[in-house]
Amino acid sequence: MITPRGVNGYNRMRPYETLVVDVTYRCNSPCAYCRWGSSHTERRADRNLEEVMVPHESLRALGTRRVVLSGGEPLLFPDLAQVLAYYSAVVPERVVISNGLLLDSGLREKLLAAGATGS
Repeated sequence: MITPRGVNGYNRMRPYETLVVDVTYRCNSPCAYCRWGSSHTERRADRNLEEVMVPHESLRALGTRRVVLSGGEPLLFPDLAQVLAYYSAVVPERVVISNGLLLDSGLREKLLAAGATGS
């Protein structure tokens, strides 16, 4: 049963506690179930910073506690570290959902230093 607390009471987060932000619609993996890895998909591009950076006042008003950066493949987004740093000023948890193909120890350290929490 779906209730204000989620499905069968398992999701107890408030409606706006988690915000998912697609930073890019480009991807480096041609997964069969996803359109972003196909070169035939229109609008495969990065979003601009104004589109991905929700004003801090709005995040506070919504009670946002977690920002999930997704896409496409967010590791392709050139300003990912800047976006993580921006959200780290106001949101306790910052998560990057990635296929991991571009991740190495140097990039991992850069993202952690910029504010990725991995929660």
